[in-house]
Amino acid sequence: MYKLFCTILLISLPAKTYGEFEFKNPDCHTQADVADVTLRLNLNENPFGHSPLVNVAIAEALDRVGFSSVYADAPVAALQQDLAAHFRIDVKNILITPGSTEILTALPEAFAKENPNANFVTHKLAYSEFKSQGKKVLAVREAELNLDLRVNLDNIAKLVDSNTAFVILANPTNPTGHVIPDQLLRPFLIKMRDRGVHVVLDGAYQEYISDSSYRAPYEYQREFANVIAIGTFSKAYGLAGLRVGYTIGGTAETKAIKKAIGASIPSTSALSAVAAAGALRDAPWLLRNVIATRANVADLHSGLRGLGFETYGHDTSFILVRTAIPAKQFTDALHGKGILIHDMTATYDSPHLVRITSGTLEQNKILLAAIKTLGIR
Repeated sequence: MYKLFCTILLISLPAKTYGEFEFKNPDCHTQADVADVTLRLNLNENPFGHSPLVNVAIAEALDRVGFSSVYADAPVAALQQDLAAHFRIDVKNILITPGSTEILTALPEAFAKENPNANFVTHKLAYSEFKSQGKKVLAVREAELNLDLRVNLDNIAKLVDSNTAFVILANPTNPTGHVIPDQLLRPFLIKMRDRGVHVVLDGAYQEYISDSSYRAPYEYQREFANVIAIGTFSKAYGLAGLRVGYTIGGTAETKAIKKAIGASIPSTSALSAVAAAGALRDAPWLLRNVIATRANVADLHSGLRGLGFETYGHDTSFILVRTAIPAKQFTDALHGKGILIHDMTATYDSPHLVRITSGTLEQNKILLAAIKTLGIR
């Protein structure tokens, strides 16, 4: 009875359909903790929720005697096995963590603890957590971008020296939303390998990419021992609230990171691991989610362009937008209409850039209508 109760509770939520994609209880994704917010387009959350198999996996787990009273060793080990099969890699080369922050914090300890002059290299407008976590221990060097805000790997290579512990990049990039194509990234990885420098590739949005020039971080890791690949279940899989991430590296690299983390028991919860395993099994749902997201991003991109905005990178689930008025003023105006977007002023020192998450088609229409009504640009 308990299993039946959990299943009914978790999967019988009201469903709505946008286009041809049905998802559960979308209203919970458009409410913040404050009463004046009705639409959250600031954190790149998935408006389509998660696969129904997540609900089933959680219900089945809770029905097992003792599941929640012991540490998460078994569920985390099972997820590692699932990911190893999914990516066709050795299970001992996978670490499961609650998101990427724990890994980013561990990298300096893992690869630079014996060098007081160590640095790491990234680029301007890189994912803010790269800097905020790494610079606590290491000096950070930021390469200039191209004029179109694409990553310039030659500029990055010029900043690498004998004290560089690692280079860290997101591919696709966040918040600029661009793909670094294989024809550019592969020669760079070879160059870094020959210089003995680790390259950390964050693939948080890899599932959304259809560009034929793109290779996911885990694919490079299978080829390059110096590559460390990071992934997450927060974005395309819709599990941001459960915090599940993973890292793939060589045997020595994985061992060093695990030692730097230092936990003797898994820090990822048992429910999170079970949910991620359920999500991983539902490839058809993921495909429908990705297709719907691509269509909605394209529609939002067209709408923003039609309103006169300059935009950058629309290969993922979000769009970077240049505003004529200060970004804070633009963001505050939309907040007044109950819509949250990400002001890049504070975290990226970019006072005329905002990042907008694509919602459902209906949500995107609400956003565009609000911008038009406010008369802001």
